[in-house]
Amino acid sequence: MDLNTPLNPVEQRLVAKADIAKIPISAAFELTPVCNLDCDMCFIHTAKHQVDKQGGLLSADDWINYAIQLKECGTLFILLTGGEPLLYPDFKIIYLALRDLGFVITINTNGLLFDDSIFELFSQYKPRRVNLTLYGTSNATYKNLCKTSTGYTTCMQVLTRLQEARIDTKLNVSLVQKNRHEQKQFYQIAQALSFPIEVNSYMFPCTRTTCGKERN
Repeated sequence: MDLNTPLNPVEQRLVAKADIAKIPISAAFELTPVCNLDCDMCFIHTAKHQVDKQGGLLSADDWINYAIQLKECGTLFILLTGGEPLLYPDFKIIYLALRDLGFVITINTNGLLFDDSIFELFSQYKPRRVNLTLYGTSNATYKNLCKTSTGYTTCMQVLTRLQEARIDTKLNVSLVQKNRHEQKQFYQIAQALSFPIEVNSYMFPCTRTTCGKERN
């Protein structure tokens, strides 16, 4: 869960009580650093062959075991993130296991890998929220910034379906030179869909050895 976004009164009370009791109420699982995009400013993205060379991904059983330990510590909210978490081979297994354990789940995603099976999963077992990062308001910007030529069209189709399915969704926007000219349009899209939006221009410094030219 993204605790930087507005919480409902129940969540606010839980977070406040946990803070006083020093309980780690929220956690983030970076399921994979692999992504289906190649954004200029990304500080996480790692190629699959690099992940394999460094030992591969944690198994679903490993993640579930960590979740069980977190539950024993009092954790309630878990954010599933990446890279692109939907690229994790056993995403659905982990998602359903966390649900069964009673966690409140939020997903960070670029939205481009949503298919009917994901919509069916999220419609039947709704997450607390889907945080979908929108990188531009045109296919041209997506191609220039993220190296995909149909990203905007796909994202808008996904956002429309999320709205129709009444799945709580927030738009995240990373504002950089190549999309700053579309800042007004980002807000217009959020308003049209009645989704909250968070625009951030701060980029973490890259701490991986796979930054820039080295990651290719």
